[in-house]
Amino acid sequence: MKKQYRVQAGGATLVALLLVAMYFVPLPAGLTYPGLEVLRGDVSLPAADLAGYLRAMQIIFALDGIFLAAQLLAWSGIAQVVRTRAPLPGSLVLSLGVAGVLLDLAENSIIWAALGSLQTGHLPAPGWLIAWKTVHHLSYLLPLLAAVMAGANLWSPRWTERLACLVGTLFSALAIAGLYLPELAPLADLWYLAWFAAAALLLWDSSNIIET
Repeated sequence: MKKQYRVQAGGATLVALLLVAMYFVPLPAGLTYPGLEVLRGDVSLPAADLAGYLRAMQIIFALDGIFLAAQLLAWSGIAQVVRTRAPLPGSLVLSLGVAGVLLDLAENSIIWAALGSLQTGHLPAPGWLIAWKTVHHLSYLLPLLAAVMAGANLWSPRWTERLACLVGTLFSALAIAGLYLPELAPLADLWYLAWFAAAALLLWDSSNIIET
């Protein structure tokens, strides 16, 4: 179990580092991920910028694939810590966390298909944007709910559990509000960084109190 917790702590650390790495992948022409202006046909990029846009998106998707695999490791560890004191909430944390990862994969698939249409010189088929926005929203909401449930069961004298509790409850509540209030929108992305950084500390600390 000690080794398992440390591997899961490594997964949570990798999630946080990859979030930072993806943030610094530059998109041309002032675009922000996923470049909806281009995919909707509102903006037509010159050939050089279009090539740079497609290349940057490929890098982001490659990093995001590792990011999602690392999330599975992290959520399994978080759920295990919660399950030691509250079995049902622990199982729900894992279910919601994994569902969020799967929705993120679905979101990537929608954007990847839209990029494929763009490369062939066509706009994506009608309806893709509504589907993407729906999946995108849920891919944030379900992990946030998982963190709230985890945080509500993590308060203890250990400072790493208190930190995870505060990030999982108070910060998650603000991040959920950011899904609906534009002025708070950046909090949803900052939450990912704070939550998985706190999870990494929690899981490493949990490994230190286990003998084998």
